[in-house]
Amino acid sequence: MGELRYEVLDEGPGTIVFRVRKGAWGIWVRLGAKALDIGEATVPLTPATGLVLSARAGARIGPDEVAELARGLRIALERSALAAPPRVIAVEELVFPGADYQPNGPAAAGYAWVAAAFGVELPPIAIRFDAAANAYEIGFPPA
Repeated sequence: MGELRYEVLDEGPGTIVFRVRKGAWGIWVRLGAKALDIGEATVPLTPATGLVLSARAGARIGPDEVAELARGLRIALERSALAAPPRVIAVEELVFPGADYQPNGPAAAGYAWVAAAFGVELPPIAIRFDAAANAYEIGFPPA
């Protein structure tokens, strides 16, 4: 199957929904975060920027989801070449329903969040459904 389309929906200040629909099943991730110039990060993203989870968000997601979110944010920050990158990206909400859970969904949402939050145009990601694996493959553009 060819590439699938994805949508990034603006859900208000600092919050996006990343979604892919293929029939009754897809990817749906809601990410709410803030870019801050103060604070201490717990997960390094780039030399200039780190990630921190609010207590609310941190209580709901595991280390695999944090790693995937960090991967997407890191790729987007590196590709965006922001003149003044934030010191910290503080995640307040990361939600994905069990029915639409994909392990790499948070990475795609993080990538889309950077574009939306900073108003930068990033190359699109490639999404395909692998029927044999019964999973979505998300490919980020090369650097």
